[in-house]
Amino acid sequence: MTSHHPSASAAAAEPATLPRLAAVAVTFNSSKEIEAWVASFERSGMRDAIELCVVDSGSRTEEREVLVERIGPRVDTLLLRPNYGYGRSCNAGAAATRAGTLLFLNPDAELCSLPPRFTSGGLPDGLLLGAVKLLPGGGSRPLGFAHLPHAGWQAENLVLGRFSRAFRFTGDDPEWVSGAAMLVKRSDFEAIGGFADDIFLYYEDADLCARLRRRGGRVAIDPEFVIDHPGRASSSGQHGLDPVSKWSGRIFAARHDGLVQARLLYLLLIVYYLPRRALVALVRRLLGREQGGQSIGQLALDLLNVRRVLRRLGVPH
Repeated sequence: MTSHHPSASAAAAEPATLPRLAAVAVTFNSSKEIEAWVASFERSGMRDAIELCVVDSGSRTEEREVLVERIGPRVDTLLLRPNYGYGRSCNAGAAATRAGTLLFLNPDAELCSLPPRFTSGGLPDGLLLGAVKLLPGGGSRPLGFAHLPHAGWQAENLVLGRFSRAFRFTGDDPEWVSGAAMLVKRSDFEAIGGFADDIFLYYEDADLCARLRRRGGRVAIDPEFVIDHPGRASSSGQHGLDPVSKWSGRIFAARHDGLVQARLLYLLLIVYYLPRRALVALVRRLLGREQGGQSIGQLALDLLNVRRVLRRLGVPH
């Protein structure tokens, strides 16, 4: 069931007074984090120029009650949808808003700096912008990547893990930017069909950038677009979603490299990555460094059949 809760001000807006920028966040059991997200726009001094949309993607009932009670009155649109994943939920948020420029920003991220020209329709055609992330110890990091995650880079990552160069950050001419914070014109977003519906989570941002670049667009980092992103509500392999990440990577590879390369990635996962993960998990348990969690058998089954993970997340068939 989908619920749509526009604010009175949004409902009364005339076309001539439409905001130039729509900010979209997708929540999944992250009602606490989204309050800071909303607050960052409220203290930005640009709240009246920004259309806020929160899309809940299958959260628990108690989480949704908090969203309706505490977040709904402070945003222009609140959508309550099944857990269709990040990309499809972003697409729903984009469709529910009207502004000409779209800002996709994770629910546990806070907006620190946004050039005023982006709230007045100043984003050039064919340009997708990524942000700079503040680091806890000071300094910052551009949320752009030097290489699209083609099959070869994914294979290197499967073999080398954290020593891989596959996801090397760069602010200079990145090939793709993180979906945690990205700006794009609505016309460009719609022209390439938005986020891919068949990617549940991970790599949807790389796929979007790849399709935009193929159409002649450009991807860049703007140093004035700054966010604070502690990552409290972000998904990662530590939360049991590593099988989803690997599955999405194979979808990306099949689309941009070919089916053979995607199947070779799956073979590498079976013959090398899975045994290595199982061995590391076994050693950690023998040394007492890991208590509880998945059994090695469950880990293997999840990596080989990602639909087990999707069922646990309540993803509709």
